[in-house]
Amino acid sequence: DGSEVMIPFVEEIVTEIDLEEQRAVITPPPGLIDESEAVIASSRDQETGDGASGDTDEAPKGDA
Repeated sequence: DGSEVMIPFVEEIVTEIDLEEQRAVITPPPGLIDESEAVIASSRDQETGDGASGDTDEAPKGDA
């Protein structure tokens, strides 16, 4: 739906940055993201069957 969540860029929340894969791993505090609407990147990759992320025009959900 194009929703965006602002993530504070602090070490406690953004636990890993992978520049090569162009992804960030986050550990959001309770209440920052509505878990019922969150999409995990690995499950999106499995749905498309290609394992590649970032190949669509849609903004990634669940990544910072």
